[in-house]
Amino acid sequence: MNWRLIYILPMSYIQEPLVRLRWNLVLVLLGLSSLASLLLVWESKRVNNQLTRENRFVDFLKGNAGTDIVPMYTGSSFFIALIHRQSCNPATPLLVRQRFFDLVSEHLHIDTRRSFFLPVEHGLYVYMTTLQQKNIVSQFKKLRISVYDEAFEHLSVFYSEEVVGLEDLPQCFDCMRKNLLSQILEEVGFVRPVGHNQSKEVNFFLAETADIGKALMQKSTDLYEKAVHTMISNLRTQEDYDLFCSMKHYLSYSIAGLIGDVFKATERMTVQEWKHSVLYSRNYEELSMSLLKISEILEEYRHQYSKRHTIELVEQIKQLVKEYLSNVNLSSNLIADKIELSLGYTRSIFKSEEGISLNEYIGVKRIEEACTLLVSTKQSINMIRETLGFSNTSYFCTYFKKIKGVSPSEYRRKERM
Repeated sequence: MNWRLIYILPMSYIQEPLVRLRWNLVLVLLGLSSLASLLLVWESKRVNNQLTRENRFVDFLKGNAGTDIVPMYTGSSFFIALIHRQSCNPATPLLVRQRFFDLVSEHLHIDTRRSFFLPVEHGLYVYMTTLQQKNIVSQFKKLRISVYDEAFEHLSVFYSEEVVGLEDLPQCFDCMRKNLLSQILEEVGFVRPVGHNQSKEVNFFLAETADIGKALMQKSTDLYEKAVHTMISNLRTQEDYDLFCSMKHYLSYSIAGLIGDVFKATERMTVQEWKHSVLYSRNYEELSMSLLKISEILEEYRHQYSKRHTIELVEQIKQLVKEYLSNVNLSSNLIADKIELSLGYTRSIFKSEEGISLNEYIGVKRIEEACTLLVSTKQSINMIRETLGFSNTSYFCTYFKKIKGVSPSEYRRKERM
């Protein structure tokens, strides 16, 4: 090939293919960049979802086990068992926690990552593992025998029917806890199955517990105290220590579930502190005192709710005044009708919160708006009077001077100087 011909060829024959090649390369690079971005976004979402599940799992265990040292697990499913400890003799204390953990470790596999055993609250524990379980029922039976022989303790155990996914763990735990509670109460005779249908139960103290639940739903301290006194009085007649222990768990669980919002709103004590006082009660006197603490918490909640409700109501009144400021019919009567409360109560609640009557507040707001219009517009005094709903100019000028100390025209002149 004669390379000298290259210099003779017109440059246009070379430039056009080079331009096309350059644009093709740009398009390829853009495509690769977009693909890389999509892959990064997908991987980021995958990692974030995994971390979210793990964090939710850890937060769940922290909240239920009351511990800050929770093993981080990156798997997806668990076998769960809930264990409840109860002394068979009121004179015999429960085994110390470390000795109990040693006995558990002898029969169940426990490590720091794949399997662990955590306290949830007094007498209640959760065993969770990702390892395939063989003969788990027989292992727990041996554990129950060992604990009974050494400390005269009774263990109630409830297992998950199958492995539980990470996202389903909180719901499964709550359901298992309810079933374990029913099992314990059935064992001591507090409830019993009807016929062959294990899902139906008869509550021997149905009236008392129903009254407690009703009182708590209504946030009524009087009804609650009456129901507690009645229930404690009836329970005393049973003279059954197992029933006493089971009732502590039943009441702590059910009451905390009914008024969780109340505990969150009050600073008197946390739900965990209250449950601790109930679960560690040694007799019916202490149990009654712990239960009646709820009355104090309810009173504080009602006071806080009443205060918050009053503030919200006053803000609603102020908003209505602003909305109807130009309405000639604006008055306490109109506001009371709008919020569907009596005139006397509307006036009373507003004055107690703001320090002035509602009619005075309406007048002040009208004059404040009049001042703004006098300075910022060229509207006549009569037009401003009509805009703000005053019945006549004479009354408007008199009322304006009463509030501001000068007439509307004098106020406009002074402010514009």
